Amino acid sequence: MTVQLKATLWFLFWLGLFLFEASLVVAFYVIPQIQAHEYNAHPNIGLELDAVIREHSGLKIGLILYCALFLLGNIGLIVMVWQSFKTLRIATRKE
Repeated sequence: MTVQLKATLWFLFWLGLFLFEASLVVAFYVIPQIQAHEYNAHPNIGLELDAVIREHSGLKIGLILYCALFLLGNIGLIVMVWQSFKTLRIATRKE
């Protein structure tokens, strides 16, 4: 396997993992936020949140960075667990 092919495969792996994590966040966080709720304790909360985010653009950037760090942290944890399983598998093969 050439170095360029290996680098391409790693890039595609990371891209796929990132897209998978992003789809999980969209499916379990964003879509439930958009859907209508039967119980609405504060009817104008969406308008108030939008007003605060429009007024404080740094907050919007901070929320985007927080989500990005969360996704990258999850990818890091998945890779660490995967490598530990790979190391364990190699160690059991040697024995």
